Amino acid sequence: MPVIEFQSGRWVRRFGGVVLAAVLASVSSTYAHHNTAKFDFRSYGTIEGMIKVADFRNPHSLIILEVTDENGQMIEHSIEGHSLNIIRRSGLTAGMVQPGVRVTLYFAPSRTDNDMFMRALRLPDGRVLNPGVTAIPEEDIRGNQE
Repeated sequence: MPVIEFQSGRWVRRFGGVVLAAVLASVSSTYAHHNTAKFDFRSYGTIEGMIKVADFRNPHSLIILEVTDENGQMIEHSIEGHSLNIIRRSGLTAGMVQPGVRVTLYFAPSRTDNDMFMRALRLPDGRVLNPGVTAIPEEDIRGNQE
């Protein structure tokens, strides 16, 4: 079995530099991917519509909501959401939001474009699934129900 000999640490410095660069590159791309700074979590909006797609997975969930605008035209909104783990902890399952189910979605608006981030979801039976990470105060949700 060959033995690797290190002379004056040159190999370690070169290899260590490559490993450090790879780690830093992966950390920065991961941070950029999971960064939600573009959303304004100090406020929220509501949107009502029919589920077209509900895709709960890691690292983010996706809901495509069909909404009828004031002219009667059908518009699709793509709404990003929490990871599958957080969605499950809130009690939401894929079976609750099948295509065709009408929901009210509470979202954090984007600071830069028309994107939305799901904060809570009201089901047709009135239940509200409100993940704790970006939860909306209960009194705000109760106020919207009346």
